[in-house]
Amino acid sequence: MKNQLYYIEMYHSPKRTESNQYDIVNRILLDSDYKRLLEQAGYSGIYIYGSYKMDEYCSDSSQRIIVVAEK
Repeated sequence: MKNQLYYIEMYHSPKRTESNQYDIVNRILLDSDYKRLLEQAGYSGIYIYGSYKMDEYCSDSSQRIIVVAEK
């Protein structure tokens, strides 16, 4: 799932008059994505929690995703 965000930066002053447009693509990462990306980057001991109390992560009910990994 991808969302596109358009960001426009404008400068208007006697010394600088320019504008730039950036297209930023956001992607929602799931717990399996975090694990795969961290493993590819050489991390191990990957733990995924659903709260700062280290409750088990549940995609249906956890309000956050906390990822801990060792390198």
